[in-house]
Formats: sequence, C-alpha cells, structure tokens
Amino acid sequence: MIERFFLKDNFLFDELEIIFDKGLIVFSGASGSGKSVLLDSILSTFALKSVNNAMSEVSLVDDSDNLIIFKQQKLKTKNRFFINNESINKKDLYIKASKFIHFLS
Repeated sequence: MIERFFLKDNFLFDELEIIFDKGLIVFSGASGSGKSVLLDSILSTFALKSVNNAMSEVSLVDDSDNLIIFKQQKLKTKNRFFINNESINKKDLYIKASKFIHFLS
C-alpha cells in the first residue's frame, strides 16, 4: 500500500506531499483541478507514464511490512529512477514495480 507521495516542480504543483490512510482513496474535484496530473505523476515514479516532474517519490509497504521507496528524478534532460536510493534502469523498475501497481489505461 502506498503510504506517502511527494512531488516537486511539476507544471501544476510546486511541491506536494500526500500521506495516505488505509482503505479506499478517492480523488475528486472540478475539471482542471489536477486529478489526472496527480495520478500520472504517481505512475511516472514507477516509469509507467511520462510526466515532466523534477522529482517524485512514493513510499510503500510491501506484504512483509518492508518500507520501499521508489523515486524518479530529472537530471538535466534524463529521468533517473531509484529504489531505496539505489539506481535502477527503467526496464528493471517496471518489473519490480509491476507487483505493486495495477492500473487500467
């Protein structure tokens, strides 16, 4: 379960931190309020979407209660990805993240 999401320097949000409670999470708001931008930014942390964030970070707890931190950081023109502060390539990140992330597009 995702416990925390942090976003920095997105075109809509300068800085944003969300702490999630257990249970169903629903985002609601008027058109143009940023719901899709927020969800795309979360997915970009797992290299599942391409969003122009300076940095995004997702903290989650796996089935064994281990804290795992996924991070996306833009360095100049390239995105770099990290799991628990260790660099990982996009393909391997997708493989590791796929057991945590399920979404429809």
